Amino acid sequence: MADTEADSGPENSPSSLDEMTHGEMLRIYDDSVRSILFAKQLQWRTVGSALLLYLVMIGLVKFVSSAAGFVALLKIGVILVATGAILIIVIYQFWQATEGKKIAGVTKSMSSFFRDVRAVKSNLEANVHRYMLLAIMLILILFGGFIALDAIGLVPPPAAAKMTIR
Repeated sequence: MADTEADSGPENSPSSLDEMTHGEMLRIYDDSVRSILFAKQLQWRTVGSALLLYLVMIGLVKFVSSAAGFVALLKIGVILVATGAILIIVIYQFWQATEGKKIAGVTKSMSSFFRDVRAVKSNLEANVHRYMLLAIMLILILFGGFIALDAIGLVPPPAAAKMTIR
């Protein structure tokens, strides 16, 4: 007869943790996964909010006032929004990295089956995906900011400012 061990696949090495500690580790794992998802959601909301603020600033210059001082103030506003949004996104990225380290620590104490499933996606692949998304977010903020600066600068000055004294 065939070897039953070969038929059943690799053998599972169970966690050496007691039930209470195992439960605590699962709660830490779950909390870290939720924190990563929450931080990623906040990153995308930050991108969306920055783009929406750009539109509001363009609308202000188009429909409220196109005075030179106001236009300059709005251009500074675009730069501040972009800088703030980028800073927030990077902070959330560091938060996700911290949670990822917690997940890696918990994974070490779990069964071999758990570790095998976690290893389906390599760390390199996960990092490439994570930083591609970060780059896309940063590009959206910067590109939107450049478009907003350009749109704000293209608004013609008020009619009174066009007049020249001879």
